[in-house]
Amino acid sequence: MKKLLLLLALILVAAGCRYTSPLAAKQGLHIDPAVLGRWRMVTEADGKPPVGVKSAVILHYSDTEYLIRYRVNDKELYLRGYPIKIGAGTYVQLQLIGTQEGNVAAADRKYDVAAYSLSGGELIVSLLNSDLVSTKLNSTAELQEAFKDHAGDPQLFKLFGRFKNAAAEK
Repeated sequence: MKKLLLLLALILVAAGCRYTSPLAAKQGLHIDPAVLGRWRMVTEADGKPPVGVKSAVILHYSDTEYLIRYRVNDKELYLRGYPIKIGAGTYVQLQLIGTQEGNVAAADRKYDVAAYSLSGGELIVSLLNSDLVSTKLNSTAELQEAFKDHAGDPQLFKLFGRFKNAAAEK
């Protein structure tokens, strides 16, 4: 059991799901069809090639939600994602919902926020910078206040990695 909890903690860190509350509730915004598909990580945040096989499959779950499978070696994470608008920016609220072992307990369904862009055939993903928006904040209101306090900071999001569309590589 200890080993499973440690594995889950490592997976949460790797996936970036670190917040106990969402930054924003689901707002009914439509998903971006350009990000759907199979993606293979080509560089990590430090610009180096990824260690182990890192890939993501982003699926259309509904007009307003994604189902995301993120894979590192033989570990799989399943995430729910939905677009949110905060100020002038549109982001994706992520929530861990399961692993290759099955559903995670409600208490382990942590959140994170991703910003992304598409450039030169790459999906560039950045995650909310926990150095600026603390993971110790326990409510949506606290997260929103901290987010707005740092809204103009170019370091608000940290690069997670760059991905290439796997289907386009064939």
